[in-house]
Amino acid sequence: MIELKNVHKKYGNRTAIKDLSFRIEEGEILGVLGENGAGKSTALKLIASVIQPDEGYIFMKGYNLSKNYIKMKQTIGYLAQNNPLYEEMLVYEFLKFVANLHKIQKEYIPWKIKTVIKSCNLKTVLSQKISTLSKGYKQRLGLAQALIHEPEILLLDEPTAGLDQLHMQGIQKLIKTIGKKKTIVICTHRIAEIVSLCSKVVVLSRGQLFASGTPDELKRLKTPQESRIVLEAKIGMSALKNIMNKQKEIIRVDELKKDDEYSKIKLSTYSDIRAWIWQYFSKREIEIRELLLEETQLEDILLSLNKDPYANH
Repeated sequence: MIELKNVHKKYGNRTAIKDLSFRIEEGEILGVLGENGAGKSTALKLIASVIQPDEGYIFMKGYNLSKNYIKMKQTIGYLAQNNPLYEEMLVYEFLKFVANLHKIQKEYIPWKIKTVIKSCNLKTVLSQKISTLSKGYKQRLGLAQALIHEPEILLLDEPTAGLDQLHMQGIQKLIKTIGKKKTIVICTHRIAEIVSLCSKVVVLSRGQLFASGTPDELKRLKTPQESRIVLEAKIGMSALKNIMNKQKEIIRVDELKKDDEYSKIKLSTYSDIRAWIWQYFSKREIEIRELLLEETQLEDILLSLNKDPYANH
């Protein structure tokens, strides 16, 4: 449904997007992840036709977006990261204003507004000034304005940023419901949000595609991030750490717990060395109670790209 082919975008001398290619299928909820400055928001703005690529192509429903962006904009609903709203307007007044911008026929506007009010749970704040709304209700209103013209594609840039837990869960539940009928692209730094909402993930690094796949597929991805091994053995903590710190393959040793007989540590290593550990301890008749390789998480993929993956783009 949407395809980016060898897309480049610069801001002055800074390259924001470089040779970026990926596809978004119809009915898919795609999550876009990446470290700070990875190009997530820029990619979303390109798809929304807020900005145009310097090189490459974006196709939507078979149309070249650069040549047909006015026509294609009618199929897109866009919630920007800063969620621009007219603070002095009333909620109902703002939705009517947006409906007119989309050139919705006047006789249909009340019905369209009623529909998004119900789906976004805005009934109790219709007569309020936007400036008086909580952050959660402002995000709901941002979603409502993105949905009022019934777009096929919904683009959401950090839709739950700055929300408390209750409002965040409400927005996520709303996105899940909307996702049953629409194609959705979400830029977010929340790993849990990606896992719970998205059927596919695209990971960006320095404006380029680093990885793509389902959340489960990305967990199995081999990244530059080290392996993590949990070891519990019948040996003193000092002796256990002394053994491990001598091994070149081991990057770091972290204490987990110890008691009178057993010590438990987590090893960060360049490779899976469980076979060596088992052989070494067996020869010395040291009992191993636990020896496991931790499953790679999506956090590990981001950590392999940048030390601060959770910062907002």
